[in-house]
Amino acid sequence: MREIKFRGRLNPDRISTNPPRWVYGYFFIRRVSGSPVIIDNEGTFWLINPETVGQYTGLKDKNGKEVYADDLIRNDSGRIGKVVWFIWCWDVKVVKCLPGDNAIGFNPPAWSRHVELIGNAHDNPELSEGK
Repeated sequence: MREIKFRGRLNPDRISTNPPRWVYGYFFIRRVSGSPVIIDNEGTFWLINPETVGQYTGLKDKNGKEVYADDLIRNDSGRIGKVVWFIWCWDVKVVKCLPGDNAIGFNPPAWSRHVELIGNAHDNPELSEGK
């Protein structure tokens, strides 16, 4: 069974850090205020930007880094993809191919051997747009 956890970037209206700080833990939305919150392992409640919430996929890259939704990964051939939830499973949306590349997708079970985490769509929008 995979570990269920989330990450989110701190809400800049509440806490401003440079660079923006990510927190990891359990995600929920406060019933009364509707505020998105992550509770970390120490029990601290963090107000986060809801647009940055990403769930842990249960998979790691070839360097042992955890892969979350909206992460950007690169395979051995240089293809870059964005991790997305697609209907009922994790998938990768290819955002950058090499010339002559046929844009065949990534194989999630092979991530631990052939994929490297290179950033995420929130901190590295230039990569997620395929530029």
